[in-house]
Amino acid sequence: QAVVAARFVKDDENNIGFYGVYRNQRNINVTDGGKATDAFILDFAGKWQLYKDTENDREFKAGFELVGITGTTTQARNENAALLKVSQLGFAMKAKYRTSWFSVLFDGGYASGDQNPADDHIDNLRFDRDFKVGLILFDQVMAYQSGRSSVRASDPSLTGKPPEGVDLLGTGGSITGAWYVFPRIKLALADWMDVYGGPLFAFSTARLTDPYNSRIGGGTSINPLGGHAGLFLGTEVDLGMQIRFKPIEQLLFSLTGEGGIFAPGNAYKYADGGYMLPVAFGRIRLTVAFN
Repeated sequence: QAVVAARFVKDDENNIGFYGVYRNQRNINVTDGGKATDAFILDFAGKWQLYKDTENDREFKAGFELVGITGTTTQARNENAALLKVSQLGFAMKAKYRTSWFSVLFDGGYASGDQNPADDHIDNLRFDRDFKVGLILFDQVMAYQSGRSSVRASDPSLTGKPPEGVDLLGTGGSITGAWYVFPRIKLALADWMDVYGGPLFAFSTARLTDPYNSRIGGGTSINPLGGHAGLFLGTEVDLGMQIRFKPIEQLLFSLTGEGGIFAPGNAYKYADGGYMLPVAFGRIRLTVAFN
């Protein structure tokens, strides 16, 4: 592996940088050319405080990351191609305008997708699993359905032997094959309580394709529900509240309640033309922090 990086830092709130990698990866236990990767990764990222009014306690700041990956791999080779070409692109940005009690937040992002899992290309970039957007679509719906696709694609009745790399189909909650916008507001109702929420709108960058359904359907792109997917993944509305309590200066308790509902779009159509039912999700978290 070879790495080159450069970064300009004005301070913690103002910096921009570049990170480049060439990776040559081989598995010592594989002798038939499988599980080999040669790839170039280029990454640009930065954040900047564009406005700050200390007297009135206001600020506006934004950050971004842009990454591209190109190369070849045999990590997920199939019966149609032993060597796969990698071509992936991803982008994410966050912006925030804040006053002493009111904040407007905006997230946007893009991750390239791959509509054909059986050709000689791997085009679906995946965000890091710890990069979270919303509560339901990426973390629950897409994670579950992609995990199910991985199991179904391993069915020996399809090819006799599961395709190499079929274990990599599950997203694990990563954002992939989608672009989204996620505006939100946050209200500081008191020093000890915040409420926040907003809608998430998400669209496919490649039509949802289930390897099992597509294979038994003659090779056409068919989604995990057995239908022909559109490009609108759906709309999710999330709301949350956080309450903080500090019994002593060195101890902080935070109780956070979050919930949302996801209304599927035409990407989640059944074979009869109907849509998947809405999905609701909620959680409560208690955090204890010692300073």
